[in-house]
Amino acid sequence: MKKQLLLILTIILINMETYSQTMLEPAAMKYDLSVLKAAWENVHGGLYRYNNKAQIDNYFKDLDQKTNQPLLLKSFFMLVSQLNIKLHCGHSFVSYYNNRKAIRTQLYSNVFMPLLFKVIEGKFVITHNLTENKAINTGDEIIAINGYQTKRIIDSLLTVSKADGLNGLNKQLDNISIYQRDIGSKQFCLFDIYFPLFFKQDLNSDDYKITVRSKNKVQEIIVKGVTKEEREKLFTTKYGEMPKDEKSWYIKPVDKKTVIFRLGDFATYNWKFDFKKYLDSVFLTFNRKGYKNLIVDIRQNEGGADDARDAVLSYLTSKPIGCANAVRRLYRYTSIPDSLLPYLDTWDDSFKKPKTGYKKTADGYYESEKPGPGCEEINPNPNYFKGKLFLIIDVTNSSATFIMADAFKRNKLGKIVGETTGGSQQGINGGEIFFFYLPKSGIEMDIPLIWQAPINPKPDEGIKPDYEVKTTAKDVAEKRDVQVEFILKKLIK
Repeated sequence: MKKQLLLILTIILINMETYSQTMLEPAAMKYDLSVLKAAWENVHGGLYRYNNKAQIDNYFKDLDQKTNQPLLLKSFFMLVSQLNIKLHCGHSFVSYYNNRKAIRTQLYSNVFMPLLFKVIEGKFVITHNLTENKAINTGDEIIAINGYQTKRIIDSLLTVSKADGLNGLNKQLDNISIYQRDIGSKQFCLFDIYFPLFFKQDLNSDDYKITVRSKNKVQEIIVKGVTKEEREKLFTTKYGEMPKDEKSWYIKPVDKKTVIFRLGDFATYNWKFDFKKYLDSVFLTFNRKGYKNLIVDIRQNEGGADDARDAVLSYLTSKPIGCANAVRRLYRYTSIPDSLLPYLDTWDDSFKKPKTGYKKTADGYYESEKPGPGCEEINPNPNYFKGKLFLIIDVTNSSATFIMADAFKRNKLGKIVGETTGGSQQGINGGEIFFFYLPKSGIEMDIPLIWQAPINPKPDEGIKPDYEVKTTAKDVAEKRDVQVEFILKKLIK
């Protein structure tokens, strides 16, 4: 009798969870999909880069079949998230940040795992343990969460993980990691959003059953989920101040000859200091102290503001940096249909205005009748660094930092160490972006407007380092920075 009562109670609770979410009728979802298809066909700069028209049509036909019956908002959110990934575009996705409060309230969990990890060779390797449980150590491997094996979790999350090009698997895997930069009270990351949607019946259940392998010993540990604010506080208490926003830029002297300059972010929009003045003071100090070697570290920095990136590059060169990798800026439109304008938001309304002085290309794009090189020349700052330069890169670098690594390598500014970046040399879609809101469901999707296409054919891959040095689980356990070690021992000696 007790078992029957427990089963009935469980069913009731599941139904309460189900009906607390918006239910979307087929007509509403089909209308959203038709408007989305029109928006992509009219303005998406990279729509047909890795898909032909027939493939795009088939994706929408498939979703038309899947929306023949009412679906929870959660289910439709997952479908359009997975649809975006088929474009193989690192700037086209259901943005974690731009969805409105009504969507966040229903679909974003309020409970977060108090463990940070990095995906290394298909494994979840713990980098930070924010709990008081001393049985969990840095370098341990998470082999299951709530009974789901890591491989199954990765396979599911890859279906909503964005990357540029057809060879973006390493970037997609990297997106699943939880880094320090992801856990601020105002930050979001893929795992926090999508793991609960895939694997938790109740988005806000607060227990995580973690199966951990530590030195060939496997144990199951229950850790309590925490709020964003609690997780940030736990990190600060245990590891010190979180290096986010302007604090992600800092210097770390190694000795009298060598200094590390860490640049953890280029999203400078709301920073509390003038990064140009800061850079000038930093490089004045470097030159005054007579440093001979500068290690510039942009690992885990996806990108942000182009002017911040270019300002940094101006201190790393003794000669003008031109367009060694010149690009064409290609649009899919010169004017936007009036029917789409109500659903498009952006930070610059000039993106919505008709374009003049553009000609149609043979492959169906629009390009300025007087195209420039697609980038601005960067002149050396008078206080540029006079010594030897080393740049550390990784697969996270996929937007502004991808371009920085490309410029650094093509202009031979110094030696590059680390992992091949994200992004694709075949060109990134970006520069201008619409925040597109589906009219019935309210779900937001970022749509990049410009294909920054290389003038000459390029491979579908990121920027390769001069010296490939990868971090292993053993390195994490021993808290070794093997990229810096390599530079100090092998290149500087």
